[in-house]
Amino acid sequence: ALSLAHVIFRDQLEDRAYCEHIHDLADFRRVAAGMPPAEAARLTGLPAATIESLAREIATTHPTVIRANYGI
Repeated sequence: ALSLAHVIFRDQLEDRAYCEHIHDLADFRRVAAGMPPAEAARLTGLPAATIESLAREIATTHPTVIRANYGI
């Protein structure tokens, strides 16, 4: 998730109007900046290109929902 956010922020694909309402967004941006796709690829085994593509798809498809912890 951090790597997806990394790409979205890096490429300026975030919903800026929504982000205005997020407390501590600057802190989250700093943490996400530390997880580039290459590092996430090393940790997960997923290709960095797949992470990049998914991040762009999430950011540019409307509406988009990510349901965390479903089925766990």
